[in-house]
Amino acid sequence: MDRIYRSKRDVWLMVLLWLPVFVLPLTCFITLREDGLQAALFSTVITIAGIALLVWVIVGTYYRITDGSLQVRSGPFRWNIAIKDIQSIAPSRSPLSGPALSLDRLLLVYGKGKTLRISPDRPQEFLADIERAKRLY
Repeated sequence: MDRIYRSKRDVWLMVLLWLPVFVLPLTCFITLREDGLQAALFSTVITIAGIALLVWVIVGTYYRITDGSLQVRSGPFRWNIAIKDIQSIAPSRSPLSGPALSLDRLLLVYGKGKTLRISPDRPQEFLADIERAKRLY
């Protein structure tokens, strides 16, 4: 089994995440006008790094069910959870941080009391695949 689920995306959260991508370059221009070239170059490097991280998280948030494991990716952040270690999965609307681009989330409890909030775009299919994987592995 190898199934990939993208993160569900809330419109308001996408606006909040994409807003800096368009606003931060303005700070580089303002810095150039007000503080000179050296400060503008530093500002530009920081801005590019911040924008790259935001885009990486937005584009690279997904969940993969493979043979015996759930791989969670969100930009540079990665979790590899053995299917057999998943103790429970329940709906959640918690705003606490997690690799999810929506507040329509699932709370995974795994290992020794570890938790992770994810937001697969097709939650019912995701849950069915996890249950199927639990029976197989």
